[in-house]
Amino acid sequence: MDAGELAARFRVQTLVQTGIDTHIGVADHLATAATASARTGRSGVLHLPDHRAVEHFLAPLPIQGLHGIGPAQVGQLQRYGLHTVGVLDAMAFQRARIRRLTLAAEDLRPAEEGPGTQMSRDDAREARLRLEPVIDELNARSGHRVTGSRGLPAPT
Repeated sequence: MDAGELAARFRVQTLVQTGIDTHIGVADHLATAATASARTGRSGVLHLPDHRAVEHFLAPLPIQGLHGIGPAQVGQLQRYGLHTVGVLDAMAFQRARIRRLTLAAEDLRPAEEGPGTQMSRDDAREARLRLEPVIDELNARSGHRVTGSRGLPAPT
């Protein structure tokens, strides 16, 4: 049984046991599922099983029809000329392909113990930060400043 069939079974059981007619949207994201639940049609269940189904469903919707979007956001998007979800190419986001980023943290310690290692996606900054202890060591060995980080990108 897939997620859509499970939702349909749940809907029928809820109706029989409680008399409450539910509408269920099934999708890979909460906001998409909530948006779908408001547009189930007569069946009461709208299952969006994959990326293409989600795109096909969302594209013609007016932006104010998205679950969780407020009037200020709608107003700003409309000022940009966006009135339906299917126009998310008008803003040239074609290269933004990251769909999900997951972070796992291990060996956490209390904040009072001081900072740990900060992660960055800036390769030049990371290179400079790795080089700083080496420069400090060279300067300490010579007793005065013989080298520095000139020419390296400044920290941001």
